Amino acid sequence: MRVLKPNGTYLRSNSYQNQGYVTVGKLTPDFLTSFRNTFKYKNLALSVLIDARVGGDILSATYNYGVQFGNLPSTLQYRDAERGGIMYTDANGKTQFGVIPEGVFAQNTQIKDKQGITRDVGGMTYAEVYQRGWMDPLRTDLYYRNLGSWGNGIRENAIFENTWVALRELRLTYSFKPELIKPLGINTLNASLIGRNLFISIINFQTALILKECTTTIRGTLQNTVAHLCRGM
Repeated sequence: MRVLKPNGTYLRSNSYQNQGYVTVGKLTPDFLTSFRNTFKYKNLALSVLIDARVGGDILSATYNYGVQFGNLPSTLQYRDAERGGIMYTDANGKTQFGVIPEGVFAQNTQIKDKQGITRDVGGMTYAEVYQRGWMDPLRTDLYYRNLGSWGNGIRENAIFENTWVALRELRLTYSFKPELIKPLGINTLNASLIGRNLFISIINFQTALILKECTTTIRGTLQNTVAHLCRGM
């Protein structure tokens, strides 16, 4: 259940009914596995090392900041009518776009409606309060700012499943024929071409989408997103 503050932003669990902090994920994977094999043909050998991790979660603080400051493409949602934003006129007569947050107001929550009348909205959804004309939609920038900020943000918003398969090493080796190297006083001579960490497939679709979204933004705090998201890889 998502609980709302009087201003319509989300209330963290440690501030609601003395719940304290709650578990939102786990770092440890369900299991890790690796596979290595070598394929030989005449004087050539191809060696493959594959690592995989299944389960566990990662928290990207950088993703939180990207949401807070509107750097990510996903924060385009609700910015205008075409992207689902609700147009309204604020108290200063300025046209704004906003969103109706999902959730209910905490018990005994009181607000001042648009006419200045005190209303008890505890247990009501934001949509119900909006439909009664007591509140405007929550302005889009305020919605994202409070969703992703470090001090007030909701951590679940930046937790992603950490499941992946990685091509850790690919090694192509050529073994020279003994008759070619024996005149040099060498019994065995191999030449190898080695590539490491060539490919990582992020199995969880949402995590892959977030990683792509963050890495396409190269300004400001998002430069280190790959490091944050791939910390457990």
